[in-house]
Amino acid sequence: MASYIYALPSARLWGLFGTEVLSGWQINGLTILGGGSPFTITSGTDENLDGTTNDRPNQVGNPVISGAQSRVQKISGFFNKAAFAAVPAGTAYGNVSRASLLGPPQYDTDLALFKTFHLYKEHAILFRAEAFNAFNYVNLNNPNGVMTNAKFSTITGAGAPRIFQFALRYSF
Repeated sequence: MASYIYALPSARLWGLFGTEVLSGWQINGLTILGGGSPFTITSGTDENLDGTTNDRPNQVGNPVISGAQSRVQKISGFFNKAAFAAVPAGTAYGNVSRASLLGPPQYDTDLALFKTFHLYKEHAILFRAEAFNAFNYVNLNNPNGVMTNAKFSTITGAGAPRIFQFALRYSF
């Protein structure tokens, strides 16, 4: 994660317009580059008869798909679902540990541009423009990790797209 602030240099040209309109701007930003968040594979059945269907299956192979994948390939099958098998009858617990897989990486940059315009004595207007997910990176959600679900290993959602907001604040 990186947080940064940059005050744009003052404009010395164009007289009053340069000093009052073009000068005094500031840019703030926050960039997050993160690995995926952990998630757990569950069987979707109640083998241990505790009343919940979040029992874990057995891992029988490598769930990681090697090689580069396009976004479409990641969405349709993020991990090797053949690497998991239901526990044998009469066995209460599988060998898959909790939070054993990582989802897609997350990248986000939020930017803000603002300036205070001083009007008269203690009166001022603050203009602020903000962009969340400024570069519009598609942050995929974790895949479905329930073996009995038809969407097992697929990704069905993504984080928020780029969002802009503007604000004016009058202070006196």
